[in-house]
Formats: sequence, structure tokens, C-alpha cells
Amino acid sequence: MGINKNLVGYYPLDTNANDYLGLNNGTDTAVTYSGGAAVYNGSTAFTALGDVLNFGTRDFTITAWISADSIPTGTSSAKPVIHWKWTFPTTGWALTLWHSTGGYTIPNADIIQFHMADGGVSGPVETTIPALSTWFHVTAVRSGTFMILYLNGVAVHTLNTWTTPNVSAYATNLQFGGVEYPGPGDPVQDFFDGSLKEVAFWDRAVTPAEITTIYNT
Repeated sequence: MGINKNLVGYYPLDTNANDYLGLNNGTDTAVTYSGGAAVYNGSTAFTALGDVLNFGTRDFTITAWISADSIPTGTSSAKPVIHWKWTFPTTGWALTLWHSTGGYTIPNADIIQFHMADGGVSGPVETTIPALSTWFHVTAVRSGTFMILYLNGVAVHTLNTWTTPNVSAYATNLQFGGVEYPGPGDPVQDFFDGSLKEVAFWDRAVTPAEITTIYNT
């Protein structure tokens, strides 16, 4: 099986939101496709995938190629790129983009972050991104009590949370490019402005060597 072991979702997003594995196809709203990637307009576009990929307390991995065209300032304006999370109560996981202000761990920078929650937030693990409208590869891993974030195949932030939150404590829906707020069935908002491709999910912690291979493939 190799890298494909426990691969539970693969979305090339080259011409549509279909799962290459044929398990959970997405439904687009206002998403366009250009240059082999899904384009999200920052105001109305998102991909809905339903209540899928419930990882619970198990290890899991998310990878994606992302290019952000704009990022607003402040955590309250964070833009979910890939989101499986209830807001109230806070449970689930998310990959989000935001521009930090002074006083944060990484001040005054465009940041990609991965966090989990089960009543309280674990993480985030985060790092600065390259310039806007530039492609970069992100991998987020939960391995036991550790959260690990990779940028372009290199581990950049590792955090021991000393816990394994049940990220599936409440049923919710997987979204690309936006978030149902505060929960399933509510209007989508906080739209991502940029492009997304090669999104994949594993029901295990992918190894560093495998992440290098994925990035270079």
C-alpha cells in the first residue's frame, strides 16, 4: 500500500470536486477551475462535502497545495481553507489563514495554522506563508498527543498537546473555502480568497519520509 495506506480522501480539484477514490464527492457553489486548481472568490465560493471523515481520537493527516490571494487581519477574520469544525461548542479541526497583529507568537505576518478542538482548543501549530498568490504545500498531522505542521515538506512547528481531543464529538460538515457558522446547516461565511488543489486525507499519521515524497511528487 505504501503512501496510499489508509488514504480516505483525495481531491485533485483540477476540474471538479470529486473524490478520486470515489468515496465522498464534493458539491461546489460559485467555485471556478483554472490551471488545474479550484478557485475560491473570497465572497461566495465554497465546496461542501457533508458529514464525512470523522477521525474521532485517531491519528490523521491532511495535505494540500494552497495559494492565497488576500488574507484579512486578526483572528476574528481568519479564513478557513479546509474546515471540519463546530464553532459553538468548539470541536473539530481546521486549517485557516489569517494575518497576525502585534502581540502574537508570530506578529504581523500572514499565517497558516492547524488547530483541533473538543470543548477547548488544542494548538495551534502555525507558520508564516510565502508571498500572496504563491503556491505552497501544507501538511497537518495528529500523531498521538502531537500536532505537527509541515510547510513545503519540512516540519516547522511541533506541539505536544498532552491530550487527544475527540474531534468528532459533534457531527459537522467538511468544507473547503468557508465555514458553516456556528454549525451544520447554518449559512457559510468567512470565505477563503485563493486557490486550492491536491487535497488529501489519511486515517493515520503519515511519516516524515512520506511527506517529503508527497511534496516532491
